[in-house]
Amino acid sequence: MSFPAGLIVDNILEAMKLSTRDDIEQRVWKNLRMKYWQACKAHSWFALREHMEIDFTSSTATGQRLPSNLFDIDGIREQSNLTRFYEKNRDDIEPAENGQRAIRYHASSAAVAVGEDLTIEKGATVFAAASLATDFTGDYIKLHDQLGYYLLSAQRTISMQYWGPLLDQKRYQVRPPETQNLILFDDTEELWTDDTIDLYYWRAPEMVYEPHQYIVLPSAAFLELEVIRAFPEAKSRRPVSQGEIEEARQEALGLNPSFSMNKSPRDRQMARFSFSQSSPYQQRGVS
Repeated sequence: MSFPAGLIVDNILEAMKLSTRDDIEQRVWKNLRMKYWQACKAHSWFALREHMEIDFTSSTATGQRLPSNLFDIDGIREQSNLTRFYEKNRDDIEPAENGQRAIRYHASSAAVAVGEDLTIEKGATVFAAASLATDFTGDYIKLHDQLGYYLLSAQRTISMQYWGPLLDQKRYQVRPPETQNLILFDDTEELWTDDTIDLYYWRAPEMVYEPHQYIVLPSAAFLELEVIRAFPEAKSRRPVSQGEIEEARQEALGLNPSFSMNKSPRDRQMARFSFSQSSPYQQRGVS
């Protein structure tokens, strides 16, 4: 399910009875983008879920780089035997605890490329930036102060249209500092470099600026209520309680399919096991 952003803005303005004020409408759009961004970051919404394969056979102690637009991870699984990796911080591991684990970290406190000369028009995919002298095709770029990440399909081309305001001689960041690396460990706490993994994650949404763009949530009612509640002008016209927002949010979450991966029985070392025909009642992890 998805909803045109323009319809949501109209609903908000109608509820606040302020639809004739252009300044209010601009503020509604800005507030809606922020609330939408926060909502997408907080939960694994079905429409934002992605899958990618990452080859770890040549991985080093620095791990492998993750997409910049990754919000969070649903699951990590080895391809050959379907063993899962579980995210745990170094301090969380007990000496006697077994199992394969994963950690994420920010590889750098700075973007790989930064400039102050980006120019891009509404609806464009090609931008100007003379300072971007290196081709970072396949990386993500952030445009000035706009929410969202744009995949570079060529040196100065993004893979989808930019619908925000004209940016003229503004700042950009390629592979911004929030980009993370992933490191995997086996059950002996050694770096895992055995195979390719399947990474299941959810990403940042395409940001909405125009009425024809879509909010890709199963229900947008809680977003409308959050935006209305943020406007002092609306308190007397359409009061909104936090409880009403939470009820609408839970309704949206209830419509959102849960993420799942096929599970198989595991031994203490998180390796798959099966019952043999000769000994159907054998102990887990014992040959």
